[in-house]
Order: sequence, then structure tokens, then C-alpha cells
Amino acid sequence: MTERAQICVVLPAFNEAENLPAVLGELTDVLNPRFERWEVLVIDDGSTDDTSAVLQDLSTSMPELRYERLRRNYGKSEALRTAFEMVDADLVALMDADGQDNPAEFDKLIAALDGGYDLVTGRRSVRNDRFIKRNTSKLYNWTTSKVSGVEGRDFNSGFKLMRGEVVHELDMYGEMHRYIPPLAEFAGYRSTEVDVDHRERIAGK
Repeated sequence: MTERAQICVVLPAFNEAENLPAVLGELTDVLNPRFERWEVLVIDDGSTDDTSAVLQDLSTSMPELRYERLRRNYGKSEALRTAFEMVDADLVALMDADGQDNPAEFDKLIAALDGGYDLVTGRRSVRNDRFIKRNTSKLYNWTTSKVSGVEGRDFNSGFKLMRGEVVHELDMYGEMHRYIPPLAEFAGYRSTEVDVDHRERIAGK
């Protein structure tokens, strides 16, 4: 019987064929020295580029890679719902597949979990996004915090780490991926944020 993974990194991907080789290579470099048993689960959200072919090719030399292709582009919440149904690991990390998240920052998130939290969000201290996107996000975060009563300044960050049991309490549909910290708190878990780097995309928009 295969032992349970210590960590599973989930990457929702839509048209990320150019980015995935570098992102998965970086993940391998980061995870290998930190974990004995790890895996990466990529959900191809109905990509129209060569994402599926790239994943198939990479999987031949990366046994830790699993992937699932959705028949069409359903959106991030559905991609995460699919992943959460497949995951069985002590820790579950979420990352975007565009290279903007730095997996070397996992150490910061792990330290926060060790401090007693169940879910940690990587708060983008300096965002490499367009001006209008940054300011729309500020308004969204302020509103979400006020309405939910959960403290946070970057709820929608795609870079997260949580205990494995938390994912089974997260009902993903519509745009619910934007509210993972409040959903976890409502289910009785403790969440926090830590500052992380936010890089420019490797390729694409």
C-alpha cells in the first residue's frame, strides 16, 4: 500500500503550457529536500493550448506528478473541487501555475502551521499585477473582512497551505475559491496570513 503523501501541491492550470515546465521544476527542487513523500496535482481546467500534452510529457520523468483534465474551462472553484476530491495528504498547498508564487516561501507557511494555525495564506506584500487589479483587490479584501468578521488583507491569494482535513470542509462552487479563509474559519479552523514574494508571470497574461 502506498504511503500517504506528506504534502500535495495543487495547481489549477488554464493555458499554462509555457509556464508548467519551469514551475514543476522549481517545485521539485524545493520539495525534494524538505519532504520524503510529496506529490503535485495539476488540474487542467479545459486548456486550449498544449497544457495537456506538456503534462503528459513531464509525467514520464516526474513520478510525483498527477494530473486531471476537465472537459472544458469550468473556472478555478470547480478545478479546486476536483482536486480536493482526489487529495489525500497530511498537508495541502495551493499555488497558481503561472510562476508568480515562489515555492521557496513554503517554509514561512509551514512555520505558521507549526504555530497552531490550520490554514495559512501567502499575503502578497508587493503585487506584480496591474494597478486596477491591485486596487479592486484591496476593496474586495476590505469588504470580505468586514462582512465575514475574519481578519485578512489577501483572501484571494492563490498561495495557501493547510492541514489535509481542511480541504474536506471547503465546498467549492461558483467563486467560492475567493473565500477559502472565511470558509475554513466558519468550519472551526484557525487561519492567518504571512508576507510572501509575488513575482512576474513567467509567460502569458
